[in-house]
Amino acid sequence: MFHSWNSGSRDNHMSSAYWTRANAWVVLAAPWIACEVAGMADIPGNLIHRYKQLAKAMHGYQGENGLWPTVVNHPHFYAETFGSAGIAAGGSPGTKSTGWTNPMWKPRKRR
Repeated sequence: MFHSWNSGSRDNHMSSAYWTRANAWVVLAAPWIACEVAGMADIPGNLIHRYKQLAKAMHGYQGENGLWPTVVNHPHFYAETFGSAGIAAGGSPGTKSTGWTNPMWKPRKRR
């Protein structure tokens, strides 16, 4: 998920950076929303597929210290505690409530 200022051109507020915080909100909120609307609306299969892709990709960027860098695909950037907490917290409802994430998530979030 892209978010924030475009530091290259400085002419708009969109960048091509994969910010950990922005991705954390999706990983955390999507399963909660799905649980809240269960029985009232169907969750499109495409949405579940995209969530699973995001969760799998985020899992691969987690650092050895258990945290994600501020920009997901730049491991040399400083560790992002807020975003990391959101991603780790999102793994639980993603696994338990919806079954959207793989149980492999559990050992990684405990780092």
